[in-house]
Amino acid sequence: MFDLWHWKSPPRPPKQGDLIGRPSLWRRLRVFATVAVVSVLTWVWADLESSHSEDVWVRLKVVAPQQSSLRIISPDPQGLPIRITCHGPQGTLSEFLRQLRTDAAGGSEPACIVQANPAWEQKPGGYSLDVLDVLNKWDRLRGLTANAPSRRTIIVKVDRWEPIEAAVRLHTSDDAALASKPMISPPKVKILVPSSYRQVLGSTPVIETEELDLDGLALGQDISKTAQLSKAISGVPVKLLGETEVTVTFRISERTKIATLQVNVELLASAEVWEQVAEEGLVLYRKEPSPLGPWRPNLKIKGPRTEIDKANANPGSLRAFVRITNADLQPVSWLSRKVDVILPTGLTLQEPTELTVQFRFDKPDNPPAK
Repeated sequence: MFDLWHWKSPPRPPKQGDLIGRPSLWRRLRVFATVAVVSVLTWVWADLESSHSEDVWVRLKVVAPQQSSLRIISPDPQGLPIRITCHGPQGTLSEFLRQLRTDAAGGSEPACIVQANPAWEQKPGGYSLDVLDVLNKWDRLRGLTANAPSRRTIIVKVDRWEPIEAAVRLHTSDDAALASKPMISPPKVKILVPSSYRQVLGSTPVIETEELDLDGLALGQDISKTAQLSKAISGVPVKLLGETEVTVTFRISERTKIATLQVNVELLASAEVWEQVAEEGLVLYRKEPSPLGPWRPNLKIKGPRTEIDKANANPGSLRAFVRITNADLQPVSWLSRKVDVILPTGLTLQEPTELTVQFRFDKPDNPPAK
């Protein structure tokens, strides 16, 4: 039965000019925007993945393995500066350069740290490292390639640390003298020394404490102090095992002082020698007779303050001289003689440890060439 109430008229057939299947304006704009974004991202990705190169400076450091007795002699702990050319994707390279700038701003320098071969401990000497092989394994250069290094190889010199026992000696400041030998506990310590210096240190090596300042301490009383052990023996580096400090007990007898005084070097001879000089009309020629030359040296002396003050007030109490004989009057080449120094009782000469002067006697009309 025909239902008039639910009847719907059929759709109108399209007329000429109607848009059939054409998307809306909004949809077209969305498609355009998507294509544009994808195009830009593709261009950025392509630029980041394109290869670029940059010259940079890095440091190469060689360290000994942990729990090893291997000692790295060279390169030193600061490492070697090496210029390299980094090659790789722009994005990776930019990140690497950013890290370098961050390090520089923080006051540090990028360093590739490589561990020495433990087998080198068995045979101390020099070993070669390939710079590119080491740098291209560096974590920071992951994704990049290092080329054209400023040096292709480095030589790593190594030796071993050897354990020895050394006696301890107290090192004090120069402003006081001790009444007797100080008591040190413990009197000996165990240390590590480089095997290449073992013979140089001798059979009874001595390690000093760091300088102990005696200024202001009372005279004539027993004093106990803690002193740190030095990390070197006569310039040879050492490693401390166990004790790093000792206890010292001592007594100060007097205050000391260091002063620098200038003296004139004299020639001492018998009356017979000076008579021959006068008879033959000889003239003394001094080599390098400059105001601060070897004929007027500065002497650095040490001793009780009272004696130093006396020497300052009476410079003539210090004497420097050379003894000559008749044989020294012969007109030959320049003569070189050691200078003897006599100091007042209680004073010791610190510097120079040895003095020499050069001179000759000749006729006035035959001066020697300088």
